[in-house]
Amino acid sequence: MRRMWMMAILGATVAIGTGNAKADDQLTGINWNIESVEDAGTIDTGQTSLRIEPDGKAATTIGCNRMMGTATIDGGKITFGPMAATRMACPPPLMKQEQLYGAALEATRSYKFEDGMLLFVDENGAEVARFAKGAELSPQ
Repeated sequence: MRRMWMMAILGATVAIGTGNAKADDQLTGINWNIESVEDAGTIDTGQTSLRIEPDGKAATTIGCNRMMGTATIDGGKITFGPMAATRMACPPPLMKQEQLYGAALEATRSYKFEDGMLLFVDENGAEVARFAKGAELSPQ
């Protein structure tokens, strides 16, 4: 079987702070396309997505496997809890991008908006990932 599901026990409590409600509203409930990940090379942005719901549930893909877990948001700070992921075999360059993206999510400590883009930043203030607003999905 090409697909194997990895299960993770995720915390039941997700804290969403109210210190920066406007930024939280700009971040959650929106489909984001991953534009760049530190040192990941060219990314097919049409195949990427990140969505963080107001309750902190997060789902993302860089084009092959899907990751899901939780995001804790407090003002301009954000961290991601353990992420469960599908484990499909992907072309080696895409697998490398996924590994770098997973490491970027682990390193993310804050977010900011710049020129309409969402930026994830590490504890040293370095950008680790950049996102552009994606198309809204139609209700099913």
